[in-house]
Parts: sequence; structure tokens; C-alpha cells
Amino acid sequence: MRLLKSANVKRVIATASASAVAVVGTMLISAAPAEAACQGDNAHTITHYENGVAVAQERRVSGTCDGNGVYTGELRDLRPADGYSAKVRYKEGDFNEVVFSTMSSSWQRYTYREKTPDTGTPYASMQVYANAAHRPDIYTPNYGF
Repeated sequence: MRLLKSANVKRVIATASASAVAVVGTMLISAAPAEAACQGDNAHTITHYENGVAVAQERRVSGTCDGNGVYTGELRDLRPADGYSAKVRYKEGDFNEVVFSTMSSSWQRYTYREKTPDTGTPYASMQVYANAAHRPDIYTPNYGF
């Protein structure tokens, strides 16, 4: 009887440990959803990090989130000497490509026009990165632009 209880206790501990590892692993892999580029009145800067180093930044231009389907943003490369240019990539329906890139460390303005304007509120997903091998898995939602 004592062996049976000991085996059951070990099984419970092993199951609990495996569950804890799965939960922690999920927490480490899953990233928090990114804040939308056009959310509220407060402009914010999207910063992309590669191996803990900030390499690219994007920010919206004041007044661009007006629902007309035209987004004006600014992009800059925080490490122009690394050989990679900062890029902003948009995904909307079948459209999925880089719309602007720069190797300048100063803010460079660009414009993105909605590709499917008849679908209601303007919406597109955006990625900011430099090296394509380190592109983020999660796109930043950009709606209402």
C-alpha cells in the first residue's frame, strides 16, 4: 500500500511539473499583442529590437489617424552601419510587401494608402524591422488611419 501511494505522489508531481513547464514555455514564446499604430490621440513609437538592441523605429505623423485610408508615418534606422536598412512592411488582404525602407538615422516620412478602401474602417497590419531574419512574428494592427 505504501508503494502505491508513493507511485501516485510521484505521478502527481510529474504531471504538475510538466504542466508548469508548459505554462511557462507558453508565456515565454507568446508575445503580448502590439498596440495599434492609430489608437487614441497619443502618438507612440514602435521600436524593433534584434538580440536586445534597438535597430528600427516607426511613428505616426500627427493627424494621420483620421479614417481617410491614408497613413503617414516616419521611419528611422537606429544602426545604419550594420548594413541593414530599417523597413516598414504592410499586409492587407493579398498585399504583403515593404512599402518603405531607409538607412538614415533621422526620421524619414512615408505614406501608405489603403489597398481595399471599400471594406469600411481602414485596416492594415504593419511590421517594423531591419534584418529579414529577425522580422517580428506578430504584425502591429493599424486601423482607422
